[in-house]
Amino acid sequence: MNLRERNKSITDDYIMGLTLHQLRDKYHLSVTQLSRITTDAGIKPDRTHNCSKADWLQPRLDRGDTARQMAAEAGVPQGTVRYWIRKLRGTLARSRSQAATGICLVDEDWDNVDWFSKKYLDERLGMSAIARLLGKSVGFTSDKLEQHGIPKRTHSAAMKGFRNRPDKEWLLEHYIEQKWSIQKCAEEFGSAFDPILEALREYDIPERSASEQHQGELNEFFGQKHPSDTRHFCAEVGARFGREYWISGDVDAKKALQSLLSAKIWSDSERRRASSERIAELCKQGRCNPKSCPYTTKSGDTLLLRSSWEEAIARWLDSCDVVAAWQYEDVIIQYLNGDDVHNFVVDFHITWVDGLETLLECKNGYLLSKDSERAKISAMEEYAVTRGVSSILISKKEEIKLLLTGYKTQVAWYIPPRYVVKRAYLKSSPLNIEAIKHDIVDKVCPWQSPQYNTEDLAKDIQRLRAENLQGYWKGEELKSTASNSGGMPGRVIMTHFQPHFWQVPVSTGKPLCEAFADRGRIYKCVDISVKEQESLSFERLLREINFHCSGFGRVSHFAPGFARNIIRLVECSGKRILDPCCGWGGRLLGAWLEGCEHCGFDVAPDTVNGLRAIADFVGLSATIWGSSCLDMEWPECDLIFTSPPFYDTERYIGGDQPWVKFKSRQEWLDGFVNPFAEKCKGSGASVALYLDGRTKLDFENFLEFDRIVKVLNRRHARRKIECEYLCVSCQN
Repeated sequence: MNLRERNKSITDDYIMGLTLHQLRDKYHLSVTQLSRITTDAGIKPDRTHNCSKADWLQPRLDRGDTARQMAAEAGVPQGTVRYWIRKLRGTLARSRSQAATGICLVDEDWDNVDWFSKKYLDERLGMSAIARLLGKSVGFTSDKLEQHGIPKRTHSAAMKGFRNRPDKEWLLEHYIEQKWSIQKCAEEFGSAFDPILEALREYDIPERSASEQHQGELNEFFGQKHPSDTRHFCAEVGARFGREYWISGDVDAKKALQSLLSAKIWSDSERRRASSERIAELCKQGRCNPKSCPYTTKSGDTLLLRSSWEEAIARWLDSCDVVAAWQYEDVIIQYLNGDDVHNFVVDFHITWVDGLETLLECKNGYLLSKDSERAKISAMEEYAVTRGVSSILISKKEEIKLLLTGYKTQVAWYIPPRYVVKRAYLKSSPLNIEAIKHDIVDKVCPWQSPQYNTEDLAKDIQRLRAENLQGYWKGEELKSTASNSGGMPGRVIMTHFQPHFWQVPVSTGKPLCEAFADRGRIYKCVDISVKEQESLSFERLLREINFHCSGFGRVSHFAPGFARNIIRLVECSGKRILDPCCGWGGRLLGAWLEGCEHCGFDVAPDTVNGLRAIADFVGLSATIWGSSCLDMEWPECDLIFTSPPFYDTERYIGGDQPWVKFKSRQEWLDGFVNPFAEKCKGSGASVALYLDGRTKLDFENFLEFDRIVKVLNRRHARRKIECEYLCVSCQN
């Protein structure tokens, strides 16, 4: 009997009512092969009328048959059986996670703790099996286990060590000697496919290839070979169109759409099968579709991973210092595909050393063109957001290769919490980037004041001296800060000698340092910088907290370069300067760089000590009084240069601060602005005040200014802040 006669015999039997499973046993061909033969012949007998009647379906539902069992008995796909059930009930078919049939098979009290413990812990029944016995849903069973205090198994733990599988002698007899397939071994032994496959690998029994499995001269798919150019072409077509392209459709239509080489392949069924085998080999090498990869974790657990990509990720997780723990296929998420509810098992569930969690899914990019796959990813992202965890999708082979570069080389740590990560990290794998973010969060939380060594301070001095002061001008207008690689020159010196700077809040919230009590908040701020494709640093993180975390803020430094421009603008370089409200030391450093003498006042004891330390460090002979400028006589000077408090905008700590002393705007005007203006007018010196919009109006009631220069603030694009002003009154 040749192939044509054999195929005609198959189609005749199929029309007569034999199922594909019965044909498989008769002709010793796989169900897939038989499906191709009947499809190519255009044969699709309608058996629905024989199986969908209530008198056939209802008894099987009553006794608790699964859709798989009914499909095998009827010789139809499981989806067809579920359709019959929906049609019969008017509802969705029962899924594996909704196994309750509505018929209770046991007479047990639902609050019987001993019965639940016996079934779940002693007999190792799953929640689906218990739900089927009770005639309830899996969710009902899960709730009862929690109420009874019975610890639930994770997905990986439930699968490990509890599969029903044969011993080595049984497999040698049936798989090797009798040459049964893995599927037939599973059916005859009464287990699933995976336990048989795991047993073969554990016992080192060699697996047969597809060609070896279907030997015989009547098998059109055995023993064919093709040149390398044909195999490469098949691999490209398979990767582009997917598995369905190889097993369904009109061959003639495919010929018309392909090149001459494609026509040679598809015109002959033997060549078509040989090409499919070559693609399968490419898939096993990780060059196409997934493959099964046994992997032993560093804790000794053995997992059956589903692709070489997953194996690479598992090795990375085992070797990563910032990973506290990880589980494989531990989280199950429900998602909608059309009107049907399905379960989606996420590949990896990661817990980092900072206590935060991440869901990671590994999926080849070409699969994401399918609606069902995109629905899975959307469900994972929504699940992660609602539970306050992050999610990652690995969809490119290059992202797996980049895992080898690691993450440690990307992060330069100085004295924690100070760090720098240059923009090159953006070209790394998403998993490496995630590790960088959690490494940062782990090391900067809880709050630690940044520390600097003598080398850092010396570099800051050099940057102060080398700064280009033209960067503070934009036409006729000044800018309060200028673009400087590495941040504001002088900032390191000021924060080193004034560490309490970070404890000062603005009027609308808490000090910025208190934001570090919430690691999730810090992670989100680091993530904002990543999404904006910025380099990472501790200073950048503080900026993100300031702009994106409501209820937290910090006061600002007066840039020394900005102070130098103002001193030059009023032509007071080398002269004597009085600063009635010294602040953090920016104007002191500016006076030092311009060769000026400097003296001033401040009411906060810590700030006074810090100012004196800055003056000693740079070698400036400065006099700083620790009292209010309104309570003392002002020394003779050439310029009064300061930035008085903006009433209660910045709530400085220590001493008799104006925002504490004056409870209303009128008290502020009468108690501070008017006396301050009188002292300025009586000094005989020029005056240069840096003011915000409201404070400028306050002082204009008591002082006349000869020149007002608009100062542009460097601000975040999302923040709308009014400009500020330099108000100058010339010497009397």
